[in-house]
Amino acid sequence: MRGDSYRLSTRIPVDFDLFTHDDERRAALAHLQHVREGDVIVYDRGCFSFDMLTAHRERGLHAVFRIPGNANPTFDAFIASAETDRVLDLAPPRKAAHLPACPVRLVKYSVAETDYCLATSLHDSQRCSIRILHLAVLPSLANSPFR
Repeated sequence: MRGDSYRLSTRIPVDFDLFTHDDERRAALAHLQHVREGDVIVYDRGCFSFDMLTAHRERGLHAVFRIPGNANPTFDAFIASAETDRVLDLAPPRKAAHLPACPVRLVKYSVAETDYCLATSLHDSQRCSIRILHLAVLPSLANSPFR
């Protein structure tokens, strides 16, 4: 599997690697050694997990994840609700029940009749509006290598 990460503001690669496995989350974690504290990492669907969220938090990084439908019951309840923006404490999975809950912000919006749901560690809706989050995710939605 090919794994790469780009700095979206400059469109310059930060890291590129070929992996002998097909685990996107494991590859994403390997890329974290090439980013700086305070950076915001944008992921497509399929990358979110409690472990990914806490790995970013522990390193002083922020993450924005696109969330697919049927991700987990907590996210599904938010997607089905009328809410568009909520911060909640996400409980760890059973295998990691000894860990504390991790705060996560869920955001939902529509563009051109397409619905999007994001999970992020950027909790302040005043400093990081839904529009700003959408613009951060936009390059990863295009058919380009800048994902």
